[in-house]
Amino acid sequence: GRLTEERGSTASAARSRGTPAAVSHTGSLNSGRSPRGSVGSPSMAVPPRTLPPVNGRREVLKPQDEPLQLVRVSKLNGNWHFEVDENAAAVLESYGQRRVSVCTLCGPYRSGKSYLMNLLLGRIQQGKAQFRVGSTTRACTEGLWMWGSGDTNGDGSSIIFMDCEGFGSTDADKTRDAKLMSLCVLMSSVFLLNTKGVLNEGLFNALALVCHLAEHIEERGQEASKPVLMWLLRDFILELQDESGRPLTPDQYL
Repeated sequence: GRLTEERGSTASAARSRGTPAAVSHTGSLNSGRSPRGSVGSPSMAVPPRTLPPVNGRREVLKPQDEPLQLVRVSKLNGNWHFEVDENAAAVLESYGQRRVSVCTLCGPYRSGKSYLMNLLLGRIQQGKAQFRVGSTTRACTEGLWMWGSGDTNGDGSSIIFMDCEGFGSTDADKTRDAKLMSLCVLMSSVFLLNTKGVLNEGLFNALALVCHLAEHIEERGQEASKPVLMWLLRDFILELQDESGRPLTPDQYL
């Protein structure tokens, strides 16, 4: 039931499902410690939050039939307010003391996050209910949505997938983006950063915020709560070469 990953597995798994991904990288959310400018240290999967069963028994937990909005975001008197949905909170409470891993998907708006999440959950392949996707200049996902997998291995362990509103949308601002991403980092076992095309300064600025928060988590003695970072570059078609034209590995590029 533990959500684990290996270097490069995201790209290969996505390609097998038809996602145009080319480069992936894994590491802990910690800045300034990796060679060659990579985004983190070599990956070690973060253990799920582990608690014993209640009264020695576990009831089988079924997967959700559709996504639920966990957090709504609204602006009141110039300030952003975050509200937890009661129905989604009740679903989280139903997990009781199960062992749970949380995989959160973040990235710029209109970068295909929700579509990727539907692929990971197998919803598109099965023709079932999906995270909503759109084709306008507005962010399709609003706030934070969740989808629980139920009992995955028959041992009471579960995976919860979170789909976060894309940052940089036309109807948001940097303060809202920062708060949403910080919330995702605090809840996640695995933080999946989904971006399109080549790297740019804006992406690194967004990631710097996440790394800064992760360092504060570590300073407060919560090393076990720091999520693993997986960075996925979608629609990447350029050849990886350095300034001399020599080939680069995905890790070297990142």
